[in-house]
Amino acid sequence: MESIDYIKCDPTSNLTILVKTAVPREKQLSLGKKLIGADCLCAEQAGYIELPERKEAAARLQMMAGEFCGNASMSLAACLAKKEGLAVGEKKMYTLEVSGTENLVHCAVEAAADGFFGTVDMPFPHGIEKRCFLLAHQAYTFPVVHLDGISHIIWETEKITVRQKQLAEQAAAQWEAEIDAPAFGILLWEKANGILAPYVRVKGGSQMWEASCGSGSCAVAAYAANCAKKSVTLSLKQDGGTLTASAQMTEGRLCALRLKGFVRILEEGSLRL
Repeated sequence: MESIDYIKCDPTSNLTILVKTAVPREKQLSLGKKLIGADCLCAEQAGYIELPERKEAAARLQMMAGEFCGNASMSLAACLAKKEGLAVGEKKMYTLEVSGTENLVHCAVEAAADGFFGTVDMPFPHGIEKRCFLLAHQAYTFPVVHLDGISHIIWETEKITVRQKQLAEQAAAQWEAEIDAPAFGILLWEKANGILAPYVRVKGGSQMWEASCGSGSCAVAAYAANCAKKSVTLSLKQDGGTLTASAQMTEGRLCALRLKGFVRILEEGSLRL
């Protein structure tokens, strides 16, 4: 048995475990699956805090399957702020290395009485395309937004129904081989009502309806801005709360992609596995 030190965070109810103990990369996925299980720490995802390779970075976040996650990045920045004792109302910018992207990730945090407001500069999509998928002998054409470490399929709908959720779960299992990224999402989006239901599948790991999804929110904003050819800010209501994603355009090109949310640090502890 080994002792694992962890921090459990709540970024808009997207419960995240950050492991402080050094764990070899080849063991991170299997350990992460155990940690987030209902019989253990009961979360949606896990990441590992590592020493950064670049001197500009305060820390490195390595997600359990090597994917990129905006909510987890915001959570790590909040943990660093708590460790430094940031006073209520005080702000600080943290530079992080994060799995799934070669670019440094900048996250601004502001301490509040019960947590931290965070704004993450997200990596730009490296592609937005229309793809045709087959499901139960029916063809569907959806936009796919390819972000570093994760791709998102956007399923726009007038009303999210139980049947659509069932189809999304079936589709995720069938379409996994068609997506190259280590993780992908199927995003049911009620555009008119600003409602997002993200189903995220980590290859070889977890699959679930997430309470909120940072990269999914930004994927929708980037897609909307690309269609409109102008800057877009979306407040996307999800089961865990509202995330704000903004995609800024200059001369028809994306120049900034940001995610805003709130992080609560729920507990710090150790367990033996």
